[in-house]
Amino acid sequence: MQKPLEIRRIDLLVHPFCGRISANDSDIFYSAEQGAELLKIWESHIDEAGRDRSRLLFLTPTGLQSKSQKELYKKLLSHAKEKLGERFVFFEKPNSRSQFNDLDGFPYQTLEALLLAKHFRINRLRVKTRGLGEFARGCVPACLFGLNKLIGMPDPVPYRNSQSVVLVRKSVGMEFRPWELGELMKTTAGRKLLKSKGKAYAKNRRNSANNVAIKNGKGANYFKPRKMRTRR
Repeated sequence: MQKPLEIRRIDLLVHPFCGRISANDSDIFYSAEQGAELLKIWESHIDEAGRDRSRLLFLTPTGLQSKSQKELYKKLLSHAKEKLGERFVFFEKPNSRSQFNDLDGFPYQTLEALLLAKHFRINRLRVKTRGLGEFARGCVPACLFGLNKLIGMPDPVPYRNSQSVVLVRKSVGMEFRPWELGELMKTTAGRKLLKSKGKAYAKNRRNSANNVAIKNGKGANYFKPRKMRTRR
């Protein structure tokens, strides 16, 4: 009998290439060129996961895409299937009656059924999950919470939680755009701007985590601001 492969980390790529994208529209979230940069960032992450057999990559697709987005998505999907094989899984695929589907489209009603069929096993108290994609304070933490809950994590909300986090530098958000980070780090003004954006993200991320907690039966202001310690 084949010995189950222990999975120590599950990456969840949420809604890749769902942001408004156009070469001419002035009211855009990112351009076609920036979309191509996103493809490189996410393909690099897939390569990283592919080199570690203890990692799975789940992908939550979106049902709304422009023609250029669909082309980028097809390239991303092809790359993921090539690099990950059985370790690539669809999670919450639109119009699917099952929460999980493998790369051949075979449906699995539960995470346990998927793991058993693929000869994987996880420790719900130790496995780590990492979310990335679109958008950093919206769908990414919401979908990651859903996955964490199915895993059975003691604390499924991905906030102040070392077991589950959102990879901001690889996610599109109002505060951060992945294609900008390299250039901003090159100058003092850019690094200062990043620091300011980081503070804004930290505050907004707490509000986002509170919204997830409230929707799932927690009280208002479930995550309170940290109190700064003063030196004596």
